[in-house]
Amino acid sequence: MNIKIGKYRLTSSSHDFAVSEPTVSEKGKEYNNNPSYHPTLISALENVLKRKVMQSEATTLNQLVKDVQASREELQSLLGGLV
Repeated sequence: MNIKIGKYRLTSSSHDFAVSEPTVSEKGKEYNNNPSYHPTLISALENVLKRKVMQSEATTLNQLVKDVQASREELQSLLGGLV
């Protein structure tokens, strides 16, 4: 599995799921920055949502709520409404 979700990448192995931020070095080599590892797909998707919320530039609580809702809707659309 190698799925792009916004600026994040969700990958899997036979043991876990990983969430990272793909980054390109000055020499043009792509690498995964700030990886986090998760035992379940749901845990990995929750991490994507958390990262999106933590990087919000909201200046009011109302804007933060809107950002959270937009991030959840994006994930739900990618999953076809499964979550």
